[in-house]
Amino acid sequence: MIQSLQKNISFLAIISAGIAFFFALPLIYIILRLFAEQANLINLINSAEIFKPLIRTVILGITVTGFSLLLGTSLAWLIARTNIAMKSILQILIPLPLAIPSFIIASTYIIAFRPSGKIYDLLAIFKLDNLIAFEGFIAVCISLILITYPYIYLPTLARLSMLSTNAEENAKMLGQKNFSIFYKITWPQISNAAFAGSVLTFLYVIGDFGVVQLLGYPNLATSIYANRLASPTTSFMLSLILAIVAISIVLIERKYFSKKNTFFDAPGGLSKIINLGKYKYLFAIITLIVISFALFIPIIILIHWVYKASISSELGYTTLGSFSLISELSEQYRTTFNTFFVAITTALIATITMVPIAYYVQRNNNILSSIINGLITSMFAIPGLVIVLATVRFTLHIDFIDFLYGTIPILIFAYLITFGAQSLRSIYAGISVLDTNLEYLAKTLGANTWKNLTKIQFPLLLNPILAGIGLVILSTLKELPVSLLASPVGFKTLATDVWIDYDDAFLGAAAVSSLCLILVSLIFNFFLVIRTNKYKNVTS
Repeated sequence: MIQSLQKNISFLAIISAGIAFFFALPLIYIILRLFAEQANLINLINSAEIFKPLIRTVILGITVTGFSLLLGTSLAWLIARTNIAMKSILQILIPLPLAIPSFIIASTYIIAFRPSGKIYDLLAIFKLDNLIAFEGFIAVCISLILITYPYIYLPTLARLSMLSTNAEENAKMLGQKNFSIFYKITWPQISNAAFAGSVLTFLYVIGDFGVVQLLGYPNLATSIYANRLASPTTSFMLSLILAIVAISIVLIERKYFSKKNTFFDAPGGLSKIINLGKYKYLFAIITLIVISFALFIPIIILIHWVYKASISSELGYTTLGSFSLISELSEQYRTTFNTFFVAITTALIATITMVPIAYYVQRNNNILSSIINGLITSMFAIPGLVIVLATVRFTLHIDFIDFLYGTIPILIFAYLITFGAQSLRSIYAGISVLDTNLEYLAKTLGANTWKNLTKIQFPLLLNPILAGIGLVILSTLKELPVSLLASPVGFKTLATDVWIDYDDAFLGAAAVSSLCLILVSLIFNFFLVIRTNKYKNVTS
């Protein structure tokens, strides 16, 4: 049995290392490019051009991640553990900010807070219109917190749905206060999932370009974009630094925050909800305020763009670009199908490839597993622009795969490298709470490996797997640089439609594509994330 186990582990290690190698290709290309520019590289390292954006990036990442951790965990606990009012509606709305592209979020906020904007007019009533300009560090933090908290909310909610409240009820009977119960019992059981989401949040923040560019906060991502043509060496050097920061964060999380399984009761037991009494409405209102700024305000502004463009076109004006609502909607069918296809395909491939890696990384604490985990997860931090450029160049420079240039497989491959970490972290969080005694017991009762996986482990991992699929789909739907640079000629997605129309100042058309994108994301979010978290194990 020991020899068989060793073979299985070795085989799993080979598969994981092979997949990780493909994920590392963009990073390998960056390093090779830098080695080819050694003379310029030395001068660049000695300059102060690197350190200032690096410090600004790290500060932004820590700040946003800290507040997102607090917000995402609190919302997950309210939905999973309390009788908060309008729970079914809130459960649908809370993750939806993931559906909106970051540059659309930033652009709608800019318009809402500018003079003559809706929020500006509201603040003017209370003489607060000159209190603060929505730009710089604070504006970027607010925007990114509202965009990224679902990365923590979703895996934490999935973990909470697996837990019973027996230990919490026992602690309450022993006189423990609610905060003490959460800190000593609930938090140790959900911390792995929360920290896994926090890593994704941090990596998203340090790699985001749209929000920081539009709101005027220069960092590594904006420097990479600014130097991509004028100074490619600088751009690739900054990309390598971004990757090093990301790998360091992953290794720190794995060493200090990724604890061993902490479980006070068997998964799948009954969970009792906490009666908030009259406060259930107060918490619902607070949650709706968060959702309003993260979702409703951008959507209202998008609808306003469509309305204003329609009225302007009828009057013969083209302030928002020539526009016809009927023609715009008719053009969305093919684009929506393209978006569905690449998003679903990417998510399925990500799940298939990440399951063996998640098993190997979680069950083996060695140098190889740390390297594999760090490589795959760090790809999420590298801007999609860098990944897709490296992927395309690899395709062009290798003769036997150059026929793939400008094809859908390369597009999906670039998506997979960019968002595979999301699936990995979600599945990893689920595996970390699996009781290994169940596996040994199943083997003792004669269950083979296949039955063990399908009858015991897979049902327990279903929620984390589907949460990972949902994250990859929602991220792929709104990805812009990869879609723009790797798509075949004539192949458009909703995100590219939004960008092209917005860049051409056709705000009405951009709003139509944005609203379609949100609708598509809502459909995926309901069937793959929300529906899987119905609390059949919750009783009153």
